Amino acid sequence: MVLIVMCLLYILTHFLFNFIFCSGIFEINCSKDLKIQGIIGPCASLEKKGPLCSDVVIGQGGTSAWKMCGLDKSTSLCLFFDVVRKESPDAAIQATSNQFYFQFLTYYQNNKGQMRLRVTTLSRRWIAGPESVQDLIAGFDQEAAAIVMARQVSFKMETELFCCCSCFTLPAFLILLLSAPPTGLSSYCFLRSFSQTEFVLMIGEAEKPLPRISVHFAAEFDPIRWLDKALINVCSRFGEFQKDTPSSFSLSPRLSIFPQFMFHFRRSQFVQVFNNSPDETAYFRMILNRENVANSVVMVQPSLISYSFHSGPEPALLDVAAIAADKILLLDSFFTVVIFHGSTIAQWRKAGYHNEPEHQAFAQFLRAPHDDADLIIKERFPVPRLVICDQHGSQVTFYYFLPLARFLLAKLNPSATYSTENYNPGGDIIFTDDVSFEVFLDHLQRLVVQ
Repeated sequence: MVLIVMCLLYILTHFLFNFIFCSGIFEINCSKDLKIQGIIGPCASLEKKGPLCSDVVIGQGGTSAWKMCGLDKSTSLCLFFDVVRKESPDAAIQATSNQFYFQFLTYYQNNKGQMRLRVTTLSRRWIAGPESVQDLIAGFDQEAAAIVMARQVSFKMETELFCCCSCFTLPAFLILLLSAPPTGLSSYCFLRSFSQTEFVLMIGEAEKPLPRISVHFAAEFDPIRWLDKALINVCSRFGEFQKDTPSSFSLSPRLSIFPQFMFHFRRSQFVQVFNNSPDETAYFRMILNRENVANSVVMVQPSLISYSFHSGPEPALLDVAAIAADKILLLDSFFTVVIFHGSTIAQWRKAGYHNEPEHQAFAQFLRAPHDDADLIIKERFPVPRLVICDQHGSQVTFYYFLPLARFLLAKLNPSATYSTENYNPGGDIIFTDDVSFEVFLDHLQRLVVQ
């Protein structure tokens, strides 16, 4: 109930201060040597077809205009473009001009009912030749690239058809298949619930006489394999290494964190959906598809802040090694904010030392992560869940009767598990069979240099 009230207050406050708009239309104009493949984000196609539309569709494609029912300062769209092939007559412009442009037109209605038009025009230059790789690396935004990958994988997991039919000539079959959008999740749920034989018999008995239909079930889309292939291709293209020498592999600082983003995304709730309900998964992906890069990066790779008596708050590695008995950790994963007390800190708090006048420094130390968590919660919509837990604590959730510390442990790199020996006194281990980031990076290097 508290979260619902805070969400409503956020909506009303931001609407009154002119931060939320409605009835938006987003349109794109661009150079002739570019084609629009589509958009992944909170919008719907207006079916405005034209020469700017590419034959390859990603997300909401086949159009150059989209409808946006609501937008605010954090609304973000992921655009996909295709470069016209050199064989095409439109590509001749690349030989005569080194520049190309994008123009974004946004129509929207403010809270006073007035229509507004905002036009943003960007110009960029083409690069070619041996120096092009370094120019591409210099302009590479690894945070934005990671979120583009995350949105594309999430969209493919929702919309990839898991089966196909070898015959498209029967009207009755088309009506049955198109009762939901062909690329929708409901088509998958409907068809997946029947075996091949049952599906054929059901079609044959729906409206006699109908011939039997041969249905071929394709393999499921594997997001882990797709991500790994894409990451290997990027590292092979822009990394520096000697063939068959994994230790020689290195990435530019502009690319060095990209594998780390992919490692955490592979373990996130966007890909590992087993422990979440379909409603939760749809909610997570909906928020990922509308938030800006800064907020989306926190969803993929949460931020971790460490508090100790010896120093002020400082960023910590998202690793199980960050857990210590005399520290407090603040984890921000966008949907959840976790305050984690080390075992020693938890014992002192339970003993009531922070209530004694001579231990005011300890009381301030306990209060610091709560104040920072309050700032995060007040500025975020939807309002995240606040979880307060202790190391080796006995707290249990209301529904599942599991330790609350799992909200932190599930996001940490499992560098110390039950099968490893590098256990730090006062630290913790993670009971998992997942590989650590070090093992993941080692395998990546071996595959890249092959």
